[in-house]
Amino acid sequence: MKKMALLAVLLGAAGCADYDPNLLFTDKTWGNDVQTTYMGRSWQISHNSEDLNSIRAIQDNNNLNPFGRPAMRKSIQATRAIEQSTGCKVVRNSLYKNVSDVFYADVACTNKSEG
Repeated sequence: MKKMALLAVLLGAAGCADYDPNLLFTDKTWGNDVQTTYMGRSWQISHNSEDLNSIRAIQDNNNLNPFGRPAMRKSIQATRAIEQSTGCKVVRNSLYKNVSDVFYADVACTNKSEG
């Protein structure tokens, strides 16, 4: 049993040799926060400073109210909140959510002088 524990510790230490803390915390590139409300829920919309067509949307947890509005999928809410706050359309199939319940999407904006 002690040999297995020692082996686990050694393998864990070997995996930490290539650890780069900058890969985990890349939120420094997000800025220009905008607060918007869609169907009674508040959303924080941010642009990526390196790629302005990349958007991040975070929903307020509404104090973990299980009976709060609305009864609609969060992906639809996120899409509409992004479109409402940016004035751009979300690129189809670009919306995804990570394990922290943060939505990311690419947007396509038209030039107002063209339309």
